[in-house]
Amino acid sequence: MTQSEEKMHFKLWHNGRYKRFTVSPDCDGVLSSIRKKVSKICGTEEFSLNWMDEDAPIALEDEDDLETAIDFSKRTKKHGSCPCVLLSIVEKNEEDTTESTGSSQQDEEEEESAEGTIYNSMDNSRDFRFTMKHVKFCREAEHVD
Repeated sequence: MTQSEEKMHFKLWHNGRYKRFTVSPDCDGVLSSIRKKVSKICGTEEFSLNWMDEDAPIALEDEDDLETAIDFSKRTKKHGSCPCVLLSIVEKNEEDTTESTGSSQQDEEEEESAEGTIYNSMDNSRDFRFTMKHVKFCREAEHVD
């Protein structure tokens, strides 16, 4: 199989299960295709997309980010397996959306306290709470190695 015939593999943790999908690297707008597939899986278009390295979620916002994620998955793949980019999302909850009041300080405070949920594709026993300043890990269940 030639390089252009190979598909890129992605894995997303959502609603208590993993969903794996592929995207052709030859299609126009690869990142757009990924976002559409994730949107279909999650049932929302209101999310931020991240890829996972060994430490934390990293924003997946443009083609350069995607290239970095794919390179990472190729370098860290298990012997005999195909490279797979692990994805997570931050859902933008409607109740976290506020209307602008004209006060920039108040808007900044509201942005800093906005929360969403990151579905971790590496460890299904964690629930991540996201704020604009930090990521805090909250265990839902004990992790079993």
